[in-house]
Amino acid sequence: MAMVMVFDTETTTAKEKPFCYNVGYVIFDTDSRAVVCERDFVVEQIWHNLPLFESAYYASKRPLYLAMMERSEIECLPWAKGMEVFVDDLAKCNFVGAFN
Repeated sequence: MAMVMVFDTETTTAKEKPFCYNVGYVIFDTDSRAVVCERDFVVEQIWHNLPLFESAYYASKRPLYLAMMERSEIECLPWAKGMEVFVDDLAKCNFVGAFN
């Protein structure tokens, strides 16, 4: 069984120190052709720091993130917790690619 992760991130545009504020990914089983995991989260520390969040290229999508949160399609997690989940899921994969 081959498990493939494809992920994407969004970042703030602060030139000196950009921060990741959104991480999303799917894990796909190439044998069954099924998506076995799908996750999407915004980073709590950036989300609640409005001036920093507003520096992002896609800051205008904030209402979309709010709507997704209301529908439980996306979570707001502290960076450390989000990375803990990501690393646990990553360990299940044979291949990783980024979507851009």
